Amino acid sequence: YRTFHGKCSTELSQLVPPGCDFKRNTRFSTSTREHPHFLRLPRAKNEFHKRTFFYRTGQLWNQLSADNFPPQYNLEEFKRKINESLL
Repeated sequence: YRTFHGKCSTELSQLVPPGCDFKRNTRFSTSTREHPHFLRLPRAKNEFHKRTFFYRTGQLWNQLSADNFPPQYNLEEFKRKINESLL
């Protein structure tokens, strides 16, 4: 969340996969992307890659609903909404 709003170090922001920017409405863009911070993850080619931190957390991140993201940057509200949705 902080990475998308430029609130983290450049080293960390370079590690996070880029977001998806859909130019056209396709079945993938309308059915898969539920929030504006959807990540484009590379396809996992083996079980080792599927178990890596960024791949696993990226999948969880993409499963979040749009309701978890405040309209403007508000880290405390974001954390509260995530905790409510996970518990």
